[in-house]
Amino acid sequence: TPLYSSAASDVYKRQDMHCHTKEGSLDAFATMEEYVSRLMELGYDGMMITDHNSYRGYDNWLTVRDKIEASLGPDRHFTVLRGIEYDTHNGGHMLIVLPDGAKSRIFEARGLSVEHLQKAVHEMGGIIGPAHPYGNGYYAFMKTHKGKKNPHLMENFDFVETFNGKTNLLSNNLAGILAMKFNKPGIAGSDSHVAKDMGTVYTIFEEDIRSNNDLIDYILAGKKTEVGGQAYIKLYHFYTKFIEKCGIGGYWVYNKVGTVYRTPARSRARKEFRKKYGRLSLR
Repeated sequence: TPLYSSAASDVYKRQDMHCHTKEGSLDAFATMEEYVSRLMELGYDGMMITDHNSYRGYDNWLTVRDKIEASLGPDRHFTVLRGIEYDTHNGGHMLIVLPDGAKSRIFEARGLSVEHLQKAVHEMGGIIGPAHPYGNGYYAFMKTHKGKKNPHLMENFDFVETFNGKTNLLSNNLAGILAMKFNKPGIAGSDSHVAKDMGTVYTIFEEDIRSNNDLIDYILAGKKTEVGGQAYIKLYHFYTKFIEKCGIGGYWVYNKVGTVYRTPARSRARKEFRKKYGRLSLR
């Protein structure tokens, strides 16, 4: 039974805006076939692929799209948007949406600063916002030193992820307050990596969102969104807290090592970007 109405008037409006695929994220195990089948069963009309520093998941979608869409029948449609979840070296995870057809290797070379990332996205006509800004440790913008000391950087974001399926209710509420404080639209996603988490969180738009350009125009116009779903319930016994702390520390090491490791690729990508869009100067 669908969780939400799938009446014709709601077509293309309800989407899961934070999804990781087996083909694009090393820590994900969900395929596109599973996503489309499950989300449509729950009454969703679309999703956004947000793999870690990679467009491989969306590229895979392009190879299986015709087969999947043919199985839906002539009266059904499912929108798949192309996003990315980028690891900055100083500001946690950022969700990025570029215009249709726009692509640059700079967003697949993890380790830019949040300031340079904001500039690169806007130079290409895209939008950017912090994922789970009050989530755990170094993943979350407002938990980083950069976010705590430089809240003005929020002014350069276009939206805020105000409901994340892997973040507890308190942290999601704080994200909502942050969005209101800086007058930014909110979006929401399950942050699903496995099939059981699909469709636990939703974003509802007041207009049809069938492409990246539709989404960008909608967000930049500051139009209304509705978010909701099932909040993650954190277990506070010692073992779980220990594992959580190890995970946060492990990510810090992974992020720093990965930033250094990706330096050559990031340098090449910046050169390519500079030829087309100019220097990523903050002055």
